[in-house]
Amino acid sequence: MFIPNIPETANEELRKVIEELIYISKMADTTGEIDLRFTFNNPATEDEIIECEKEIDISFTDDYKDFLRFSNGSNLCSYKALFYNLHEIISFEKKGKASDFPKEYVIIGGLIGDGEVVCFDKKTKKYVRFFDGSETEYNSFLEFLEDFTLFIKEIVEDYVEFWV
Repeated sequence: MFIPNIPETANEELRKVIEELIYISKMADTTGEIDLRFTFNNPATEDEIIECEKEIDISFTDDYKDFLRFSNGSNLCSYKALFYNLHEIISFEKKGKASDFPKEYVIIGGLIGDGEVVCFDKKTKKYVRFFDGSETEYNSFLEFLEDFTLFIKEIVEDYVEFWV
């Protein structure tokens, strides 16, 4: 399994969450179960981040940029969370969204596989879980990632414990 390096620019809290994701992914990898697969991509370059921000007229938060510097797109726990790479984010943003979808939201990933998405709110600079008109707001990408990491850790630990 490919695991990129944690960027030096990541603050201590983000570094801890990424380290936890790496630990969970390694634990899941030992099971050989496809339902627990993690995939990390190569890091985004500074030029790729700048180009994306320019292309869709946005300025992502530092914590999200640092996550992109770790992995430019990722699949956590077999699509429990799928973070899009910068090229996909640009493509989705340029295609346009459904008329009832908030225009200020930029979709950066999908959750659970049921249509729920993770978005960045251009106006408030917050991250939002959006599903069927329902929203859960996070003050930062780090806050979202901490919450989601706890969720997938329980899934992997329960599975590993059950089969051990």
